[in-house]
Amino acid sequence: MEHYRAKAIAKEVLNTLVPHCDKVAISGELAQKKPEIDRIEIVAIPKFYDTGLFMTGVALILNKLAPIQGALPNFCIVRMLPEGIPLHFYNCDHYNYGYILAWGNSPTKYRTIIKSNWIKKGYDCKERHLTCDGKNIQVPDEHSFFKRIDMPFLEPELR
Repeated sequence: MEHYRAKAIAKEVLNTLVPHCDKVAISGELAQKKPEIDRIEIVAIPKFYDTGLFMTGVALILNKLAPIQGALPNFCIVRMLPEGIPLHFYNCDHYNYGYILAWGNSPTKYRTIIKSNWIKKGYDCKERHLTCDGKNIQVPDEHSFFKRIDMPFLEPELR
């Protein structure tokens, strides 16, 4: 799908999710400003939601879409949007949001550089969290993630 079309769809999805999330951002190919988009990626810290009989919050929104993979509270939930493009929803917490956003906003080659830097700084990644000495490190945003691993922050399209 062309970038401009996918971006418009992503903004609609984002606006629907904002009231139900502490933080939420468009990620991946859209953030990297690729000309062709294969999927829409959203990284979010959802507010409390219920997945039971009385669904609420992000669960209510995501479960209205055709399922492809996963279910809340899984980390990655994939749904088909009515416009025919997959939505990848990454369910984060306040500790891993910045790490997941930085990772998702970086192309594969740049991820290799990121990983090598965090290893040099004594960090590891366990269960989708940046860790040091076995403890989760809070990474609230991309800027703090890159600062922590001693790399300059670059906009996703420059990585």
